[in-house]
Amino acid sequence: MVKLSACMIVKNEEQFIANCLNSLKELADEIVIADTGSTDKTKEIIIDFKKTFPNLKLHDFKWTNDFSAARNFSIENATGDWILIIDADEIVAKEDHFKIKDFISNKIYKQYSGFSFVQRSYTDEFNREAFEYRGNDVYKECEGYIGWVPSRLTRLFRNKKEFRFRNVIHELIEYSINEAAGKIYAADVPIHHFKFKRSEESKEKKLAMYLNLLETKATENPDSAKALFELATFYRYIGKNKEAIALLAKTLSIRKDFTEAFHCMGEAFQNLEDYSAAVECYQKAIESDKKNLSEKDKEKKSQDVGKANTKFKDAYFSLGVCYTKMNLLGEAAEALQQGLLIDPQNINALTNLGAVFEKLKLFDKAIASLQSALVLCPTNGRAHFNLGIVYEKLGRTKEAIASYEKAVDLDYKRKDEILLKLDELKGNKKSEPKFSYGMSYDKKGEARVNRL
Repeated sequence: MVKLSACMIVKNEEQFIANCLNSLKELADEIVIADTGSTDKTKEIIIDFKKTFPNLKLHDFKWTNDFSAARNFSIENATGDWILIIDADEIVAKEDHFKIKDFISNKIYKQYSGFSFVQRSYTDEFNREAFEYRGNDVYKECEGYIGWVPSRLTRLFRNKKEFRFRNVIHELIEYSINEAAGKIYAADVPIHHFKFKRSEESKEKKLAMYLNLLETKATENPDSAKALFELATFYRYIGKNKEAIALLAKTLSIRKDFTEAFHCMGEAFQNLEDYSAAVECYQKAIESDKKNLSEKDKEKKSQDVGKANTKFKDAYFSLGVCYTKMNLLGEAAEALQQGLLIDPQNINALTNLGAVFEKLKLFDKAIASLQSALVLCPTNGRAHFNLGIVYEKLGRTKEAIASYEKAVDLDYKRKDEILLKLDELKGNKKSEPKFSYGMSYDKKGEARVNRL
């Protein structure tokens, strides 16, 4: 009988570890955990779980600022034929257990050394890069969330000594599998990830740890475009935009066709409100992406445009925001629509396009775009607010009031202004200044509406 070992590394995961372990109880034959220094109740929870799952191994591992070292330690203590990598804030749905067992036992998969799964990081922040709307998804794990940010990772692989993780951070098993000429099967199994539920204190500690690791990696590998890019991306995320731009310039001097680096530089310039420079970077990202596509990739894009390169579509969406800030509304509408051809269910882009159409006085198109956004996400307070503005400008007062009231019910951030507007529309006040809307970007790349 084929045996499966679930391996993980943990530190202070009392918030998540019980749910993770319970999701493995009927799947794994063995669970191997490397604890890198927990000071909360994580180890107590694990020890208590061992009472119902005796084949659990808990080891202490001295943290060496190297995620791969910790991962590999857990693998080296596993006895199964196959390894399943999982983190404490993740869950494997029970309905997928049979698929995983089939992957490792059915002879039709014997040619494969590993299987990649889609990690779904659940969130209600639909303006996050690469966000996917949940639609009619059947997994109960996604209930209560609007959607997720996907990432395909190889999490299931044969237990062979040559298969080991690489990189001190952003560790990957794929390098060693590829070097051994192993094949990886892209499976339709999701890993349910709840990292956005972490406490603020936990997030801050992780950010500090990642920053230290990335800076060390870049210092030790000054000519590595990958190392420099990873640090630059992190700098942009924490608001160090000038530092990010300097690193990205060096990155692009090493690797001139680095699409993601052009895109990240555009985001940094946009955060600094240098929209002309941002536009130039986004255009270069699009050009670079087109150039880098192989003929096979081009064919795949034409067949399945909804799965096109994520950076490619996001460059169009970002161009739309920048063009709007530059008052180039025709260009903004065109860019947003190009992006929506690739990702037609992007809630943020549909909401932004509605804003642009309103400015162009294309009110029917504005309504259609905003209503499409609300079909996907009825709790989108910004779309209700923007729709209220369009209805008000069309003189459709009852509909404007209904939209504004919905935005208030959803506790939209401009609630106080909306309440004043509602008083005006209901005749409680003779006049109030009218407001309109536009788009901008916050320091983490989040598109938002500003009063103009």
